[in-house]
Amino acid sequence: MVQQGVITCYFPCPSPGKIQEIHDAALTSKNWLSPSFGNASISIRPYFGETIAFYFKFVAHLAQSMLVPGFAGVVFFVLRMAGVIQQREIGSVRTGFCLLFSIWAATLLQLFARHTSRTKQFWGVEESETFQQINKDWDPERTGERAKMVVNFATVGYVAAYVGGITALLTWQYNLPTGSWLASVSSLMLTLVIKGGNFLWSVLAPMLVKIENHRTEAEEEEKLSALLAGVKLFVANFPFFSHCFLTNALQAECGATFEEAASQAFPGFNKALLSNETLQALQGFSWKKPDKVCIGGCVPHDYTTASLYSETNCDADVISNLTTFFVFAIITEIALLILPIILSYLEIAKEYAKMQKDSDSEDGQDVKPYSFLQWEAKKFPYEFGSWGGDKVNDFLDMAINYSIVACWGVIYPPMAAIAAIALFILLRLRVYRSLYVTRRPLPRASAGLGIWRTIFQCINMTAVACNVGLAALFFYPMRTREFGIQLMFFLVFEHAILILQATVKFLISDSPVDVTNIGHYNEYVKKTMKKKMANDVYPTQTSLRHVDVSLNPDNIESEVESDSS
Repeated sequence: MVQQGVITCYFPCPSPGKIQEIHDAALTSKNWLSPSFGNASISIRPYFGETIAFYFKFVAHLAQSMLVPGFAGVVFFVLRMAGVIQQREIGSVRTGFCLLFSIWAATLLQLFARHTSRTKQFWGVEESETFQQINKDWDPERTGERAKMVVNFATVGYVAAYVGGITALLTWQYNLPTGSWLASVSSLMLTLVIKGGNFLWSVLAPMLVKIENHRTEAEEEEKLSALLAGVKLFVANFPFFSHCFLTNALQAECGATFEEAASQAFPGFNKALLSNETLQALQGFSWKKPDKVCIGGCVPHDYTTASLYSETNCDADVISNLTTFFVFAIITEIALLILPIILSYLEIAKEYAKMQKDSDSEDGQDVKPYSFLQWEAKKFPYEFGSWGGDKVNDFLDMAINYSIVACWGVIYPPMAAIAAIALFILLRLRVYRSLYVTRRPLPRASAGLGIWRTIFQCINMTAVACNVGLAALFFYPMRTREFGIQLMFFLVFEHAILILQATVKFLISDSPVDVTNIGHYNEYVKKTMKKKMANDVYPTQTSLRHVDVSLNPDNIESEVESDSS
């Protein structure tokens, strides 16, 4: 009917009382400062459905869990400013943070899985859906096999083009003079390119998914989530991966001797200015090949005062790029949540003023009311690309920020504290948007996060590799070792952390004991009831043809019918 123009929109009947109940549970001043969100999710579920309720429950859980690395990051920042942690010790402290972040990430998801099992039982939802909504754009005459190949090739091509563009930009940034104005804004330029790459893929991905001709809405949403998440997470994280693991090799300078390589790596290099300790430290940043000596692209800023533990140019660049991107992403996300609130208010105020102007009231005393239904209809829909938000982009924004903290937060630990504060603010803003800006969506049943649980698990696996890789290749003291030792360190500690994560999952079961016992009891009751109903003897059914259920059993006629007859 919407497509035919019969109606402008449709939505489940809104409830002012339920909106007020959710507001009191999540948006009052005392609850803004409270990390607990349990009562709010219970209120959200009957009004918005399990899908949205589980989303808010996970955001609240993530915000509370982020307090752990956030507190550790604040302690690191204070001790660093106080001079307790010296430059020589930063590498070892960061390596310790690698272990902390890896265990924290595994514990976070395992605890939420435990909470989810209890919530599923309390809400009475199952993993499998009894009914799947057919996609309105599905064409039963088309298989979509060729379209899937086109989508795969388009995805690979987009990623390859992005890698080439980012590599060129990072190379340009690396070669900028230290004091130039371009160097001061290069981090912002990189951030804009990352955000631009993500925005462009947000436009292309839905069109690619449409041509695949998915049969159900769930299939289409799942493919869109996977396609957007896979590429956008890569787009957001690849620049930092390149900084930490590729720059040292790609920007290396080589020569026949160490002095020749050093003269290329350090403009104006003069060996006479160096002490024996400094020269030995600089040699720690080099490696030998069969016929030449190379100095890596990650070297100290001042070669005359260099030591093995000195901060390198890569360190400074990646911290600048990382913090700029992360803060910019949070500010952008907050702005995109506040802007719809303003737009919605202006739209409703405009219509209300027009309605008052068209009113027949002359003295102005009879104010025409603006109904609750009119207000709900003026809200933005909860669909992809709408100001009212949508499930895919809401999860995706959170996943990108989480991946940055989980994979690269050890480089600058205070970033986790910023993330914790931002998550609490974003959680409340999204609840406010759902109540007062977004039109009430159709409540959807769900038994958890769905595909997004798998996506977050993939982020955690990647975070382990990134954290161990940083400890093996980027942080002092392992960055000064030979590549064979670094590789052995990486393989041993990566497997050790994966085993440690598996141990955490073993110690913290997915389902609490009481939930398991209740589940067994429920199954017993259902089987007993089925058996009892099968053995029950019901009375023989009789024909009901003799029962007259007509609207006029006595054939009573009205006066009009009598006159006409």
